[in-house]
Amino acid sequence: MNAALTQLAADCGLASDTYTPLRLAFGLACVQRVRHLLDDPEAIAGLNVLVAFTAGTVDAAMLAKAAVHALQRLLDDAATQRSARPLVASQPCA
Repeated sequence: MNAALTQLAADCGLASDTYTPLRLAFGLACVQRVRHLLDDPEAIAGLNVLVAFTAGTVDAAMLAKAAVHALQRLLDDAATQRSARPLVASQPCA
């Protein structure tokens, strides 16, 4: 986001809990534009939970559970990639 948009969001109080549904709906609209590019079934399942939440058919607890699952998967994948690629002194860390 550029500085003007960041300032506008701050001025409107978009970070407050009141606007969480709006932020999630906006994020969902953005992701829906590239949904067809997703190939990971778990990513698609997580997105489906967000769709259901914004439609009001699942609660915040279910959304939080899906978010925790996605974060754990991300951390597990990162750990697997780190352990599968040994560092060599001549290679820069990435």
